[in-house]
Amino acid sequence: MGHDLDRFETDLEELRTVVATLASRVEALETGAQQDITAQEIPSRPPSHPKAAEVAETSQQVTPAAVITLVGRSCLVFCGAFLLRAITDAGTIAQGTGIILGLAYAVFWLIAAERAGRKHSVLSAEFHGLSSVLIAYPILIEATHSFNVLSPATAPLVLTLVTAFGLAVAWFHRLPVLAWATSLATMSTALILIRLTYRHEPFAIVLLLLGLATVWLAYRRGWHGIRWFTAFGADLVVLHMSVLAASASGIRPPFDELSIPATGLIALALFVIYMGSFAIRTLVRHRNVTAFEVLQTVAVLLVGFGGAARIARSTGSGFVILGLAAIILSLISYAVAFASVDRRLGRGTNFFFFTSLAIVLMLYGSSVAAPETVFLPLWCVLALAAAGLGGRFDRVTLRAHAAVYILAASMTAGIPGAAKDAFMNSDAQGHPLGTLGLLVLGFSLVCYLVLAATQVGTDTKWRARLPRFIVAVITAAGIGTLIVNGFESTGGTYASDPGWMAAIRSLVLAGAALGLAAAGRRETLRELRWLVYPILAIGGIKLVLVDLPTGNPSTLFLAFAAYGTALILAPRLMKRSGPQGVPKSESSSGSNRSTANDG
Repeated sequence: MGHDLDRFETDLEELRTVVATLASRVEALETGAQQDITAQEIPSRPPSHPKAAEVAETSQQVTPAAVITLVGRSCLVFCGAFLLRAITDAGTIAQGTGIILGLAYAVFWLIAAERAGRKHSVLSAEFHGLSSVLIAYPILIEATHSFNVLSPATAPLVLTLVTAFGLAVAWFHRLPVLAWATSLATMSTALILIRLTYRHEPFAIVLLLLGLATVWLAYRRGWHGIRWFTAFGADLVVLHMSVLAASASGIRPPFDELSIPATGLIALALFVIYMGSFAIRTLVRHRNVTAFEVLQTVAVLLVGFGGAARIARSTGSGFVILGLAAIILSLISYAVAFASVDRRLGRGTNFFFFTSLAIVLMLYGSSVAAPETVFLPLWCVLALAAAGLGGRFDRVTLRAHAAVYILAASMTAGIPGAAKDAFMNSDAQGHPLGTLGLLVLGFSLVCYLVLAATQVGTDTKWRARLPRFIVAVITAAGIGTLIVNGFESTGGTYASDPGWMAAIRSLVLAGAALGLAAAGRRETLRELRWLVYPILAIGGIKLVLVDLPTGNPSTLFLAFAAYGTALILAPRLMKRSGPQGVPKSESSSGSNRSTANDG
């Protein structure tokens, strides 16, 4: 009792000294006094257990003599392992008993590593752990393949238990070398046993659990390198399983025991495990996404979710459900990006990460869950909504999403192919736009008008104008195709003559170049000028490849006159003396606002 009271009084006196020192420092800072206060150092508290502190300090010292001693001790550890193997090979004990004793021997040294870790003998603990790893995992391979003591169903369970014990010891006592050795040994053992037993499912589950464990080891212990290797191993195995399960020729020996439903579930589990971990870290723990998370997200989307979708398509079941799940996940990602990430972390990497994930899932999910007559109008509506919201809240990300939706819809509806046939086809008749193509063209025109009307500022950087440019390209190509198709649909003499149709196409291209050049004189629409020279280049190529081979003097006169006029007038129309409609000061402030609100 007296000893405790003395200790309490000592601690109280130290606390008083610390408070007095801090008070003097604060007073000196507030008054601006330039006094030397470094001499008033906070007295260091003597260790309450000097012997323990001395042991902890000496145990951290790494000397050549200490390393040599630990290597010698490891040799004796291996000596015991080889003795057990010799006794087993000689038939003194049964193979099953020898395997059990060998694994118990390896686990014993893991226990020794844990005890050394509790004593802060890090180097000794690492050597104990490495010895255990080098003994246990070869035994597991031989017990499964050579001795057939462990079945392909039992070996993954034993492998998981040994790995969990090793990673737990590494976690609690901060042993990165043991964590690396355990993880790499587990991954290698699983891959080797898959190759030897041709059984994927149980070992793939081991790799998924290992990937989950190493991800959180990186988050909580800072051991980032391990997760790259384990993620690659899990992705590789799931990819191989998905390719086998979705093969059109069926699963052939020696992989004929592969379960297709189990493969689909494992592929989905790969997606859920990694995306769930990333979501918890970014949303709950408020961290920014890293390069690993971005790359692994792409991998699990292609290998995990994509593999499950390929299997569902090959089997003809569950395909629509996966599409609906992707749509739901897309809506959740949009909600997370705007309702949570944007408020707490601003418009940084997390915002772009979740919005990009959302649009990929929406495009994929809606295209597999519904026919074109449903998902194409849906994409058009989403594009218009993104364009309007992008202008309302000044979000470049949403404008980019509007452009991506319109681009995907136009490619699905066949607008690029119809435009190529309309202007480069040597035949008189091309391929007209269908109903869905006209629908997409109408929405693209409205989207461009919305983007142009809501994005103010004449000095907006080219990256911010890129979504408008993409929509403008699709709109111009669609309108030009519609005009050419209108001439073709008349059915007159000119429409059936390839030469006259080639001349009409040249007229349309020349008119488009002049119209875009004139519209692009407005500084707020200057992205339209980016289309002028590409259109003139297309017109020149068409004159050589289409007009000259199919035309006659009359049609060539018309085509060359139109093209020459466009070449002369278009550059003059694009000339400008300065920003029109917006004063320079307002232009600069608008640019600053746009840059500040980028995202």
